Amino acid sequence: MSLRDSLPTLAHGLENTGMYHPLRNAYLRVFKHHYWEHQVVSLRRFYAPFVRPGSLVFDCGANRGEFTQAFLHLGAIVIAVEPMPAMIAKLRVIRNKRLTVVPCAVGREPGVVPLYVSERSDISSMSPDWLSVVSRNDGWAGELRWTGSVNCTMTTLDALIEQFGMPEFIKIDVEGFELEVLSGLSKRPRLLSFEFNSASIDSAHACIGRFPRDAQFNYIIGEPSGAAAMALSEWVDAERMTQIVHDKLACCRTFGDIFVQCAR
Repeated sequence: MSLRDSLPTLAHGLENTGMYHPLRNAYLRVFKHHYWEHQVVSLRRFYAPFVRPGSLVFDCGANRGEFTQAFLHLGAIVIAVEPMPAMIAKLRVIRNKRLTVVPCAVGREPGVVPLYVSERSDISSMSPDWLSVVSRNDGWAGELRWTGSVNCTMTTLDALIEQFGMPEFIKIDVEGFELEVLSGLSKRPRLLSFEFNSASIDSAHACIGRFPRDAQFNYIIGEPSGAAAMALSEWVDAERMTQIVHDKLACCRTFGDIFVQCAR
């Protein structure tokens, strides 16, 4: 068996060990260079203006850790928050002293909540409304089969800030639960982002309404790894961002991230 064929097999066998990510990265750099440049290097390049060496970053909905690793590469101190047991295991094998894995969900208030899980190990949600929306969406219908739920501990962004300090950047990607996460935040971080989906655009409107009048907004379509820059050349206020969501983002089947700058 060639090295090209044996590396993925070897990495898969070490998936829950500290060797997995170095082996996978070596394989991608050498044998899947286009993917490495598009998914890994582009992700780092996109976040470089926002994530500075030594800055504190909250990765809410860290999943398998692609964003967490990008933030670590940029020199950040990362708090990776993730409720899915399978994804927590993947995060915990990332060997970096600047990483803290918090195995819980984030929402409006502390407690214990059901996490709805699917056959895909990397997709889950705490929002019944989101499950209903995606079940009717052509992009998701038939792809996701929900297998039940597990109870998970929930904390809030305010509680995380009290424990770890004020982050420079918060990334929120929680499959339709973004408004609940923002409802547990009373502080004003310098910068944050939350995912939007045109299939549930009312949630994006409500999220924008959570921020103070002097907040500034921008956005991207699709994944950050595929975005060379923000969609807008200048950041806009909440009224203008709301109009953009209504006019441009609600009328087509798309998703992306809305970025928010708050004055400190």
